[in-house]
Amino acid sequence: MKFFSESDGSTDILSNTPSQNKNNNHNSNNNNNNNNNQNENEKTISPNNNFKITNTPSSINNDNIPKIEFNITNQQKVTKLFDDFYNRNQSDLIRTFLNYDLYRDVEKYKDTKYSIYDISSIKAPEKKPDYVYQYPPETYWQIKIDQVNKDLSKSTQYKGEEVDRLQLKLEKARIWKSFYEYEENYFIFKQLQNQLPSLPTFSMPLPDPIVPPLIKGGPYLFLHIPKTAGNSVLHAFRSTYGSPKVIQQWTFPGAKDYGRLVDRQVILGHFDYGIHNYLPQSDKTTYSYLTMLRDPVDRVISHYYYHLNRKEDEGHEMAFKYSLKEWVSLAPQGSNEQTRHLSGITINDEYPPSNETFRLALQHLRTMKYVGITDRYQESMALLKVYCNLSNLSIVKANTGKTKPYVPQDIIDHIKRKNWMDILIYEEGLKIFERQLDIVGRERIDKLIRGEAI
Repeated sequence: MKFFSESDGSTDILSNTPSQNKNNNHNSNNNNNNNNNQNENEKTISPNNNFKITNTPSSINNDNIPKIEFNITNQQKVTKLFDDFYNRNQSDLIRTFLNYDLYRDVEKYKDTKYSIYDISSIKAPEKKPDYVYQYPPETYWQIKIDQVNKDLSKSTQYKGEEVDRLQLKLEKARIWKSFYEYEENYFIFKQLQNQLPSLPTFSMPLPDPIVPPLIKGGPYLFLHIPKTAGNSVLHAFRSTYGSPKVIQQWTFPGAKDYGRLVDRQVILGHFDYGIHNYLPQSDKTTYSYLTMLRDPVDRVISHYYYHLNRKEDEGHEMAFKYSLKEWVSLAPQGSNEQTRHLSGITINDEYPPSNETFRLALQHLRTMKYVGITDRYQESMALLKVYCNLSNLSIVKANTGKTKPYVPQDIIDHIKRKNWMDILIYEEGLKIFERQLDIVGRERIDKLIRGEAI
C-alpha cells in the first residue's frame, strides 16, 4: 500500500507514512511550544523523550472524503508498515518532520496569512471530481523512443537529439502520473487518520544539541528560480563542499549529460522540477529538493529590468521592445514563472500554466525539504546553514541589483493579476518558511545572523 508520491526523495520513509499527528502542538496559535505535558494518550517511543506518538482524535474534517472499506489484509499491511517505520533512526524521523506536506493539515500555519497580498478574492484551484488523466503515459513515449532508436535511416546525431526531446516528454508523463497517484492516495491517507498511529513530531524548536545538517544525505537539488538570489546560494555551497561537488545544471540533462550528475552533493540551476528522475539509482532515495521564492511583484520587475539592462542577454530584445506592462502580458517570464518552475511543466509543454499545473506546483513545493525567501535573505541563509551544514554564512547577496525603479500602482496591480498563481505559491512558501524558523528556533537564527555559534 502506497500513500504518498515519491517525488520528494524520501520514498523509503513516505511509503511507510500514511497518517498525521492527531494533536500537534501547533494546532493553536496560543501555544508556546510547551511539549512537556504528556497526557494519557501519548507514549514515548524514542530514547530522548523528544519524539512522541499522539493517539488523540484528528481535527481534520473528513465529511467530503469518500468512505473506504478496508479488509483484514490491508489492515495487516498497514500495521506492518508502521512497525517498519517506527524502527527508523532519529535522523530519518527528522527528515520526515521537515516535510510540510505531511503536517500542513494539523499545524497552525495553514490558518495564518503571512504575505502582504490580499488573497481572499483568489480561489485556489481544486481537483475536479470528474477529471481524467489526459497526458500521454510513459509507455506511449517509450514506444516513440524505441522507434527512433530502431530507425536506421536517421543519423546518430539526429536520433540522439530526438531521443532527448522525447525523454523530456516521458519525464513529464512521470511527473503527472506521480501527482495524480498522490492526489488519489491522499484521500486514503485522510480516511486512515482516525484509525492509525500518528506521524512523528518533535518539539519546536528542536532541543539542544542541534547538529547540522538537518537534511541528511544528498544530493541537494536546488531549483533556482530566476531572480531569487540563487547565485548567492551557489557561492555558499561551493565554499562548503568545493566546486567539484557542486555543479550548475541549467536545463534537463540530455543523455550526454547524465555523467555530470554522478557523485555530486549539490545540483543547482534553472532546471524545472523533475531532475531527480535523471539521478544515478544510488541517489534516488536520498535526494532532497530545495528552492528560494521571492515576492512575485518584485521578482517580475527585477526580471524585466535584468533583460532590459543587458544587451547581450537573449531576453533583451523583447524587454527593449515592450514596456514593463506589455512585457508582463507577452513574455512567459512575466507571469507565474515560479509556478512553472516548481511544476516541472515548461512553456514548451503548456503556456500559460493551467489550474492543474498550479496544483502540481503547490504539491511539489510542500514536499521540498527547504524553502528560502529572498525577501528575508539573512534568515534564509541562516536556515540553510543549519539544514545543509554550510561552513560559511554570507549575509551579503551576490549580484545585488541597483536601486529599484519606480513602478506606478496601475502596473503593480497588473502584475498582481497576471501572477495570481505565484502569489498563492508565495503565501504557501511563507508558511513553510515560518515553520522552518520554528523548527530551528528563532533565537538560534538570530545568533547565526550575528555570526555567533549555536
